Order: sequence, then structure tokens, then C-alpha cells
Amino acid sequence: MTIEARDRLFPPSFFDFEFAVVRNPIKRLASVYGFQKQNQKTIGHLTSFSGWLKRLPKVLEDAPYTFDGHALPKIKFDSDEVTVFRLEDGLEAVEHCLDDSFGVYAGMLDFWGMPRKRRSPFGFQQAMKP
Repeated sequence: MTIEARDRLFPPSFFDFEFAVVRNPIKRLASVYGFQKQNQKTIGHLTSFSGWLKRLPKVLEDAPYTFDGHALPKIKFDSDEVTVFRLEDGLEAVEHCLDDSFGVYAGMLDFWGMPRKRRSPFGFQQAMKP
């Protein structure tokens, strides 16, 4: 949810804590492109990644929530109240932050059997530190 939408929908004191997990913007856009092209079929099969990128600013200007908002610049989701974590640094920092803030078990990834490394179907590997 963008900060603009959050501010429209919720009073200032509604949330106790806000965080976001961000990732490398090029990998994120490559993932959006691949998912939309292969799974959602919203991008024509002949449309190249570079061609899509060239048209993306105009598409987002006309309809910001195209691709469910995944292609929006992450600055739209950021404010001074949001604690930001980088996916490339792993998810353990998120676990520990939640544990410190709310008493949530910091070993959630292990408990749920979440992988520490996975292969994207769009051709790049996403490393998650153990």
C-alpha cells in the first residue's frame, strides 16, 4: 500500500509499527516483467524487457496500479515511519525486529520451513542469508 493510500484510509495512530522489505530494483522490475508476461499474460509475447521498460513510465502515469502496483517506485511506499529491510540482506533482520517489537518467535523462517535460497522462475537467483 502506498503512503498516500495509507494516509487516506487510516488515521495516523492506526498502526503500531510499519516495515517494508525492498529488493534490488532491477531484479524487482525483471520479476514483474516475467510474471506479467508468463503468468498474467498482460505483456505481449513479442514485447522485450527493454521495450516494456521504455513504456513503463507512461503506463504508470496513466494507471499507477497497473501490475498491482508492483512496478511503482518504492519511494511511493516509504516514509519516516517505515522501517526498511533489504531482501538481499536476508530476512533474519525482519524476524528479529518483529520479535523485539511484538514478541514474535524470531525463528519463524525455520519453523515454517521457508528456504534460505530460491531460484526465480525468471532466471535469477535470490540469496537469503542463513
